[in-house]
Amino acid sequence: MKKKKTNFDFYTVDEFIDVWNDEKRFVFIDTGIDEVVGLYEDIPDIIVDLNLKLGSTDLSIYGFESGAKLLNTLGMFLDKCHPGVREDIIDRLVKLQTFEIKPKKYKLLTEETLHDFYEYSEGYPTSFDDPYTDEELNLMEKEYLAKQYIDDGYSFEEGDGDDDR
Repeated sequence: MKKKKTNFDFYTVDEFIDVWNDEKRFVFIDTGIDEVVGLYEDIPDIIVDLNLKLGSTDLSIYGFESGAKLLNTLGMFLDKCHPGVREDIIDRLVKLQTFEIKPKKYKLLTEETLHDFYEYSEGYPTSFDDPYTDEELNLMEKEYLAKQYIDDGYSFEEGDGDDDR
């Protein structure tokens, strides 16, 4: 029987241990069918490449340790994204979306390989550095909303509201 060729590169446990030891930042990527783990720095390439290879695919991307939602996509385009994450990825993402550049090579980690890694590394430190903590994400979102509020001409000063309470 012929082995089916995959369009994606996946880490082996040994390769993942090497990346783990480099203290890289990881994210969970949910395609709606599968969940995989990728590097935070590869988010723009993963968004565009998955959509080119699978067709229009809406993704949800979460912080690896906290599970905090970092962004959603509609196909290869951002739907909702925390401002700090958007700032980190937007320049490369736009160049990929407009085909100025091609997606770089990246690897993903399957849930099964992650499970094998956890079994292998029992007693191994299991702390990952999320790109942002839940508190930072909440603060960024509040600051972003406050900036939008001010940009829309509203004020936080008492008596500047439309109602006469």
